Amino acid sequence: MNNKKRIHPLIFASKAIWLIVAMLVVFQIAKSFVSSNYSILIDTQEERCIPEYSVYFQVKQFSEIKRDQIYVFKANGLEPFFEDGTRMGKYIIGVEGDTVEINAKGIFVNGLLKSTGLVLAEKLNRSIESFYTTYQIPENKFFFMGTAERSYDSRYWGLADLSQIKGEAIPLW
Repeated sequence: MNNKKRIHPLIFASKAIWLIVAMLVVFQIAKSFVSSNYSILIDTQEERCIPEYSVYFQVKQFSEIKRDQIYVFKANGLEPFFEDGTRMGKYIIGVEGDTVEINAKGIFVNGLLKSTGLVLAEKLNRSIESFYTTYQIPENKFFFMGTAERSYDSRYWGLADLSQIKGEAIPLW
């Protein structure tokens, strides 16, 4: 009598299906984790605020805001150039407690010249002098700037709130 155990003909197919299901579940969990914490951003504007870069790796979870780093924030009240909710990326150059001064000589943060000119004033139907101001940045507010001369940034629209910031943007190229 032959005591060899007979293998059911569908056992291989059954195991393969379960392996595929397990791999799909693991892939979906990994994809969900990655997409909730990271993303790739591409700036497709012809005139970018930071012309040196067009592709960024966004880290959505951050513990502290660091000056002179690029952050992604949601536009709020940036018409006529950007609709509310548009994702923007610019350098944070002013944080809580910093003094911002905008005058005929330029844009200063804590007395250090950060940029000159207000080339978009005319497009906004305002005089250059109407943007001249001096103030101290309050808690949970940030002063953003791009490196391009035509960057529509905090010199025109003021400060962004911490709640608008959606992550750090690490330039790739």
